[in-house]
Amino acid sequence: MTDFNQLAPKPASSYRFCPKLDHYKPTIDAWLIEDKNAPRKQRHTAKRVFKRLQKEFKDFDCSYRTVASYYTVKCNELLKDRFEGYLPLEHRPGEGHEKGNVENKVGYHRRNLLVPMPRFISLPDYNRQLLAMCEEDANREHYRHDQTIEELFAEDLKHCNVLPEISFDLSGSRTVTTNSWEKFYLHKGMHEYSVSPKHSNMVVNLRLTSSHVTILDENYREIVTHRRLYGDSKQQSM
Repeated sequence: MTDFNQLAPKPASSYRFCPKLDHYKPTIDAWLIEDKNAPRKQRHTAKRVFKRLQKEFKDFDCSYRTVASYYTVKCNELLKDRFEGYLPLEHRPGEGHEKGNVENKVGYHRRNLLVPMPRFISLPDYNRQLLAMCEEDANREHYRHDQTIEELFAEDLKHCNVLPEISFDLSGSRTVTTNSWEKFYLHKGMHEYSVSPKHSNMVVNLRLTSSHVTILDENYREIVTHRRLYGDSKQQSM
């Protein structure tokens, strides 16, 4: 018996949105789903999706407008249940100290060089990769001036002051107390480092850089240097 209280099923639609992208939609969807776990400023934009497709698929021939249309619809679909809150920000006149051009450049590199979220083992090696990508990007024509980024930078250098002969020390410093096993811990006890036996149960000085932890004695003479550990798992450097 027919139940007229039930809504009639909607007929299946034969319409496919952006059909030319069908081959690439699973890839785009995977990128956007992964973005949900990435920092807000390191997520794919439509332009970044378009550039990645061009780079990773040699036969890709869709227009940017097609990609942007699908990107908008898919993002709305993925984020429809998401709610965001905002805190009001107040600035007194003349005290904003906003460095617009610098902040825009940081944002450009974050969106284009750090999406998707980079994964690497060696920070110095990855920094060299970033430098190579920046040098490649420097051949791009500036959006406002009829010159490349590299040409504009070369002109800027003519007006810069000479750099100091003494390099600026970017390392951090602190003291720690070693235990009876000639060891000490950083990162909330997750990272274990060793010193020489004669420095057990002593206060030692540390010099911290992005890649190394150097242990110094009371006269700031080097005892040993370790590769700096990263991550939230327990690790040792002996």
